Amino acid sequence: MVYVQPGKVEWREAPTPRLQGAGEALVEPVSSSRCDFDRFIVSGGTPFDGPFAIGHEALVRVVECGDAVRGFAPGDLASIPPTISCGECRRCQRGLNAYCSRVPPASAFGVGAGFGGLYDDLVRVPYADAMLVPVPAGLNPADLAAAGDSTSMGHTIMSAAHTRGAKRVMVLGGGEHGLFQVAFAHLLLDPEVLVYIDTDAERRRTAHELGATSVHDSPPGSSVGPLDLLVDAACNRDWLHQTILLVEPDGVVECTGGYFGDLALPSFPMYVAGTQIRFGQANTLAHIGPTLEVIASGRLKPSAVWANHVSWSELPAAYVEQSGKLIATR
Repeated sequence: MVYVQPGKVEWREAPTPRLQGAGEALVEPVSSSRCDFDRFIVSGGTPFDGPFAIGHEALVRVVECGDAVRGFAPGDLASIPPTISCGECRRCQRGLNAYCSRVPPASAFGVGAGFGGLYDDLVRVPYADAMLVPVPAGLNPADLAAAGDSTSMGHTIMSAAHTRGAKRVMVLGGGEHGLFQVAFAHLLLDPEVLVYIDTDAERRRTAHELGATSVHDSPPGSSVGPLDLLVDAACNRDWLHQTILLVEPDGVVECTGGYFGDLALPSFPMYVAGTQIRFGQANTLAHIGPTLEVIASGRLKPSAVWANHVSWSELPAAYVEQSGKLIATR
């Protein structure tokens, strides 16, 4: 499935992928979901020019394995992160799978990096044992579609050393990424205050069901501060600027999405407060397994967040026309 230009996604024929090394695998997507970032791409909100295969969230089934693959066999179901990583380089050994040094920067499925997209009929995984994560049996495929990215991103941030112990948390929403931040903040941090901000009434309702104790449709004033942790999943410059000064000294700001172009920040007040701010891709690989355990335990049901379930035959039209989190199952 190819992103052509803003507002246009279509099926195109492509050469059938083949194994190119003994450590590789071929997989077929079983259940795929549209990430918030893909919505930005399709709407023309990014600098990425088409055409390229789109899609980077999926539950996959292994079709073929190279001779050196030890952890998987044809027929196995697996979760997969969006980024390509070897598992052996110094960065990968440090848990920085989004920044593997053996592949070019920003190597990932679905962003024009040459690895195809996770709606393709067949996808080549260059480092199968390093990238694929086995999934528990008996779970709904719809609950596992985004386990490699937006679902596990919540676990990635809320279990990080620099966010551990945060008791006053605000999430700037604007898509489903923010809802998973709410879910894992509730599950892992048990905060005293958990505020979710979004202009969308349905997502605000879902955030409340996921554990947000206060939900606002616009950035609140200092009455909700001070904050230990501010998670910006909205990529809204005004909201970030309005809320960043609510963060406690030595508090943390996590920007989970991508800002394009320069971003103005109140740098001196942040300096005085010792505010930490982090931009960057989430290294979700090590967090997929724990995320799957949370789903298997019944403490989180990701399919409750999906706004639209569609059949494979409804793609790619639904990919452009439908709002909210979109999931398609073969």
